[in-house]
Amino acid sequence: MISRYVVRIGDDTFHVDAYDNQEARYKAAQLFKEKYQLDVWLTEIATHAKTRLIPDAPTPTETTVQILSKLRETPCS
Repeated sequence: MISRYVVRIGDDTFHVDAYDNQEARYKAAQLFKEKYQLDVWLTEIATHAKTRLIPDAPTPTETTVQILSKLRETPCS
């Protein structure tokens, strides 16, 4: 069953439909990657994603600037 999730990656919030928490994190990671035009694996981004079923929004533990800094240190090979 597909549910609606809210996913936080740094300061960015994404609302995605997914079958589970993991799929929601990866969908949001793809949106984050496109938004910031990153050349990194989705797995690297998804590790920073915090997910909750709507209506509860997760509390961010990192800022977008911190995440982008970490991700730019580990480009795709």
